[in-house]
Amino acid sequence: MSGVAMGWRRRAAAAAVALWVLGSRLAAQPPDPQAELRQAMERFTAGDTAGAERALQELARRYPETWQIRLALGRVLIGRKRPLEALPHLEAAASRAPGEFDPHSALGQAYALAKRLSEAEREFRAALELRPADPLSHFNLGRIFLLQEQYAQALPEFEQALSGTSDAHRRPMMHQNLAAVLRALGRPSQAVPHLEEYLRARPEDVDARLQLASLQFDLSAYDASLASVQEALKRDARQPDALYLKGMLCKIKGRNDDAIASFRAALGARSDFTRARYQLATVLSEAGRDAEVEEPLRLVLEAEPEHPNAHYLMSTVLRRLGRGSEADAELAIHNRIAEEQRARGRTVVAGPE
Repeated sequence: MSGVAMGWRRRAAAAAVALWVLGSRLAAQPPDPQAELRQAMERFTAGDTAGAERALQELARRYPETWQIRLALGRVLIGRKRPLEALPHLEAAASRAPGEFDPHSALGQAYALAKRLSEAEREFRAALELRPADPLSHFNLGRIFLLQEQYAQALPEFEQALSGTSDAHRRPMMHQNLAAVLRALGRPSQAVPHLEEYLRARPEDVDARLQLASLQFDLSAYDASLASVQEALKRDARQPDALYLKGMLCKIKGRNDDAIASFRAALGARSDFTRARYQLATVLSEAGRDAEVEEPLRLVLEAEPEHPNAHYLMSTVLRRLGRGSEADAELAIHNRIAEEQRARGRTVVAGPE
């Protein structure tokens, strides 16, 4: 055998021994939980949520003290709509890393989903102590207050959330929640621009469009309200509340035929819509179509026998139809109901609403 061949064999043998030694050393090294955590989360990001959960459950079993694993598992369980199962993992993460923002934020979300609102508030406040300007924490805290109807406390949290974020995905929901709080606080003129901003991003939301129309109606912005209603009806032509509000706007504008058509359409969409039926009767009466008023009024009174203004309108219509004794009976019922309501502290104005 030549010296070259023998040299090559010696070098190959030495390399094999070196690789064996390196492999032995690598095998002796402890596994890296952070690397395994990254691999599990890559599965989650790729859409394999069940596989990610299984991997994280195994990692949590093997490394129970590693708070990052418990945090990741808790987040995956929240994402899979199982907040109650997420709680012990997130509680462990927050306990082991009290100075870290993410465990408190995620734990607050899990408590909120579990309807444990006081504990959610505590965790969101803890998160804000660590990151005072975090917009999502302010938003989440505002939601906790909103759910408890603590509107004055919710308002500054939503305002800080909105001013602190440029995230185009999150800004619409912040505008929507600000509008809800301002409406609840009786500040409709301030709520309107927030609803308008929300609808620029979510034009398909018919309910929000109707909320805007109602606010505009309350502010006597009738043309703007009608435009909002028409936009809602483009997306849902049989939406009963939109048809009712259109009827009311047409009634205010003196467009009686359009009002009658709208109230009838609302009743076609929802046959038990007593408010629409009563308003239909009032417009028919105002239009001088007394012969058509009695039937809808009878149906109103079947649904609401103590409706004082329906009795009053019935009395007026029956008198015009020459049925005086029946009119007197309806007026007597109206007067009795009105007196009872006054005695209970309510004020009733005679005549149609």
